[in-house]
Amino acid sequence: MYEIRTDNYKFLEEYKRLDALCNDIFGVKDGVSEYIRQMNATPLELRVYDDWEGCHGRLIRLRHLRNKLVHEPGAFDEVYCTDRDMAWLHFFRNQLLQRADPLVLAAAEQKRREKFARQSAPHRQTAAQKVKGFFCNLAERFKALFKK
Repeated sequence: MYEIRTDNYKFLEEYKRLDALCNDIFGVKDGVSEYIRQMNATPLELRVYDDWEGCHGRLIRLRHLRNKLVHEPGAFDEVYCTDRDMAWLHFFRNQLLQRADPLVLAAAEQKRREKFARQSAPHRQTAAQKVKGFFCNLAERFKALFKK
């Protein structure tokens, strides 16, 4: 039973490190939850991370595990976390630090799409811009006529 408690404590420490990093990134107190909310809000076409759904599901499952360990009496007496869970938390935290996580990649994809749209769309004037341009040109012509 002592080894199980040690694993659960190690898991909680690794989770707290990840949560603190997410807190700093988003400026909130519930960092992992905010990361999950941001993932939920990301449009499908921007989800370019290879294992978006797997990452999303793992974050939700590990947050649930953390909540269970913290809030349920006697939770440390049962086996909950695995070495794989702790390794994944460490891996994901490193992805955040290296700016290679799902949300960073989604933001980069958004910027890439916006740049492509700006470059490929011809310059179009709105009707208001055309009217303004017409009157500016007309005013310049009148000024030129009266200067002579």
